[in-house]
Amino acid sequence: MPHALQVSVLLATALLYACSGSSKHQETTLAGVAGSSAKDPERVVGVWMSEQDGAMLTISEAGLFAVERGEVRTLGTWKLEAVENGAQLSLTNVHMSSTCPDQEGTYIVEVVRDTMRLAMVKDACTGREELMSWPWTRKSADAKLDDGSR
Repeated sequence: MPHALQVSVLLATALLYACSGSSKHQETTLAGVAGSSAKDPERVVGVWMSEQDGAMLTISEAGLFAVERGEVRTLGTWKLEAVENGAQLSLTNVHMSSTCPDQEGTYIVEVVRDTMRLAMVKDACTGREELMSWPWTRKSADAKLDDGSR
């Protein structure tokens, strides 16, 4: 495994371990760290595969996300907010991420059955904007990032 990938995996593991805990902690995290005000933020939590190129998007209950696209892994935080026309998903890459560090992208999100579609509201990160414009399919109905609390 290349050194940079090992560091990314270790960082993601450390972030997830730090945010894991009891289900009460996770409920607080869903509303707190993720900053979610939308009615059902758990509907976006899980493992998603892009119909564009098979990239994997993992959204955790701890308010973290990871995008794996071949050898490239991008880490960040997310929040889901209620807006007039539904729910708005905000993704912010962490500063250690090689792609668009500290840049936030906002999208109107729609989840129907096992398909998530994102319509861009604002995103200066062209790579993320292009990737998010394709539909995402939930990898399995109950696939969620293992946050160490099980």
